[in-house]
Amino acid sequence: MSFDLSFGRWLKRRRVELDLTQAQLAQRIGYSLATIRKIESDELRPSRQMAQKLAEQLDLPTEDHPAFVRFARSEGGADRFTQPGRAPTPPLPQPPPLPAVVPRPRPTTSAPQPPSGTVAFLFTDIE
Repeated sequence: MSFDLSFGRWLKRRRVELDLTQAQLAQRIGYSLATIRKIESDELRPSRQMAQKLAEQLDLPTEDHPAFVRFARSEGGADRFTQPGRAPTPPLPQPPPLPAVVPRPRPTTSAPQPPSGTVAFLFTDIE
């Protein structure tokens, strides 16, 4: 059974289970707080080295580390890190298709021409 669980959501859930803040996890693995935030929001995928450090700090069994790294890098292996018996997250609804766009003809009028000859500018200080 496949679960629709992103790595970022899984990481956040595991971090909270271990009673760690994002700052504490970042310090333990030697990366910035901003990096942890981006990973948890699924804006960024960890490198293999970072995924290995995460596996160590998240108290995962050593035999699960290779599967965890694959999961972190989107290479599969997510089934091992989801809870059995938990209902899968429903997929997000797909937006309706966009209507067909018909290009509008561009106006044939030309842009106004800049003034020619002597041009005067008036600057005033009116309050």
